[in-house]
Amino acid sequence: MNVNVQFGTGFTISQNNTGAQGSEARTGVAVPVESENQSTTSFTPVQEANENPRSKQEGAEQGTEQRQAVEQRRARQQQDERQTQQQQERRIERERQQVQLEDAQVERNSQKDNDSQEDSVNQRSQEEQQAQDRRQQDAYEQRQLQAEQRQLQKLAERDREVRAHEQAHQSVGGQYAGAMSFTYVRGPDGQNYAVGGEVSIDTGKVANDPQATLDKAETIRRAALAPAEPSSQDRRVAAQAIQMTMEARADIQKQQQEALIEEDTSEEQTDSKALSEEERLEAEQKAQKQEQDEELSNSISADLQELNERMSRVQSQLVEASQIDEKINAGVNLLDVTT
Repeated sequence: MNVNVQFGTGFTISQNNTGAQGSEARTGVAVPVESENQSTTSFTPVQEANENPRSKQEGAEQGTEQRQAVEQRRARQQQDERQTQQQQERRIERERQQVQLEDAQVERNSQKDNDSQEDSVNQRSQEEQQAQDRRQQDAYEQRQLQAEQRQLQKLAERDREVRAHEQAHQSVGGQYAGAMSFTYVRGPDGQNYAVGGEVSIDTGKVANDPQATLDKAETIRRAALAPAEPSSQDRRVAAQAIQMTMEARADIQKQQQEALIEEDTSEEQTDSKALSEEERLEAEQKAQKQEQDEELSNSISADLQELNERMSRVQSQLVEASQIDEKINAGVNLLDVTT
């Protein structure tokens, strides 16, 4: 009787029994071997043979040895597979590490590129910022220069105005005007510019000479109002000159009256020594005439007083106007009376 057992891919073992006369005992056993794709089991019957106990024992020993050999081969195969798997895992690990190294290198290169780009961007930003700072500095310097030029222009114009103003006072004041003096301001160019000035002038009366005082007062008034734009102080000096003029005219009128009285008294004393009727008549007529002259003089005095009152009102108005101008142009002195 033959028996075949097959698990996937197998092999057949045949045994002959020499102890049996003319008979042959064959036993076929298929031992399974590792197979990844075999999932079926088949049994193939073989012809049975007469076997004696010895042959069966030998066959069993041979089967045991074969199974051991198969198991050893299977163990070696499994060990080889484990080694192969380990080698493959190590290879995969090395590849993974290599990939990580390459990724790290790429990342470092990318970081270097980013750093280089960032440095380039920072450098451009710094250059742009520096250029912007230079432009702002240039614009600031340009504005500063323009401001200095405008300041110099204003100082130069003020210097010309002040000098022309004081020169007008001095020219018209003549012998009564003193020397010019100025207040200076240093400009951005280092030069001094006149921003204020004054001219001294004598406003005292001429002793025992009302007519000379009148002429002097007129000169002072013209000198005070000589500039194109008189200051409040100039107007005060002009008002003071007008007051001098009124007082000088009053002194002149008083002198004339006193001279007329002295002349009449002298004539009366001369004519009283040889009076006649006719002369007394003439004297009476003269006395009447004198009375008329006195009345006329009194009338003139009244008119003069009224004129003085009007001049006083005009002077008050001028003083008020000068006070208003003084509030507007405070601190400007041009004549030494208060200049």
